[in-house]
Amino acid sequence: MPQPRIHFHPRRKLPRGVQYRNGRFVIRYWLNGKKKSEAFPTIEDAVKAKQARETDIARGNLGFLPADRSVPSFKEFAENVYMENYVKPSPRYDRWLHTEQWRFKKLVSTFGEHRLSAITVTMIEAYRKKALVEGHSGQGANRDLRLLKAILNRAVYEKVIHENPIKGVRCSAKVEASRPRVLSPSELTRLDGVLSDDVKELVHVLLSTGLREFEALSIQWRDIRASLLEVRGEISKNGKRRYLPLVGEAETILKNILARKKKMLKTGTERVFDHLVANPLGGRTGLENRLREAFKKANIHGKGLGFHIFRHTFATRLIQKGVDVKTVQELLGHSDLKMVLVYTHTSEQLKKEAISRLTE
Repeated sequence: MPQPRIHFHPRRKLPRGVQYRNGRFVIRYWLNGKKKSEAFPTIEDAVKAKQARETDIARGNLGFLPADRSVPSFKEFAENVYMENYVKPSPRYDRWLHTEQWRFKKLVSTFGEHRLSAITVTMIEAYRKKALVEGHSGQGANRDLRLLKAILNRAVYEKVIHENPIKGVRCSAKVEASRPRVLSPSELTRLDGVLSDDVKELVHVLLSTGLREFEALSIQWRDIRASLLEVRGEISKNGKRRYLPLVGEAETILKNILARKKKMLKTGTERVFDHLVANPLGGRTGLENRLREAFKKANIHGKGLGFHIFRHTFATRLIQKGVDVKTVQELLGHSDLKMVLVYTHTSEQLKKEAISRLTE
């Protein structure tokens, strides 16, 4: 039996969040990106319902209540919407595969079964703590969380959820204060003695240009013109194009590779170092394993031993030779000058170590 409408004086002050419409007291609220409304016969019922809904929403955001079943899981949204609509169509998709794919898989593995609105700050802090316990850096964990926030922000943009449940989490990845590992001349000599010829060519190009590993493995023959190398925006880390002069050893190595491949080239879009990643030794992963084995054979140990160490060594050499930091920044392709200043600290440390030998 329908309840009779009551008469309410329009000038009477209503509690916050309660409206009077057509003889009913109405409350409105947002739930998982959708606007909801409910009507009640009395003010008391409306106020109680308003408080109950707000409590339920708050508890749900903290993970204490099951999330709304209409909201997809993190895995469903990340793989079917974020990946298909925003990552794959991007011209920098190849770059994403190199830098973010493994983070993406790790996040899907951790948060995949949780609904988007049920991911909480408590879960994020647990993720960060676990990463530190397992020996990962705080900056690495923060970069994972930045990708997570980006996916959740996209869900807000798509109106799948009303707001990012972890929008207040701070996860900036600052430049590491510790100085980067660089290779000494004697270490480079020992490494040269154990590297295979094909990997040695790549290493010497990295040492002569400061290219990132992915950039070097992605350059095509059309990118090289008149002793000048164009690093296209789609393969650079910051998405900006830059040009590097090819002189000395780098130019000689590239000419030698071209001479060997000239008969096989068809369009100029072939990658210069395609023979290193398209081989039966395991592609890029196999290449990194070969480098690790070479470091062991050369009796070079410590943290930071990978292809990126040659970029650090290139930058440090330039600073030691008196090249100004602005030029080094442009050659490395850094957007922020602070990223380069870490190499000036390295140079100063090396000077101190050199002078300290006088007291030995």
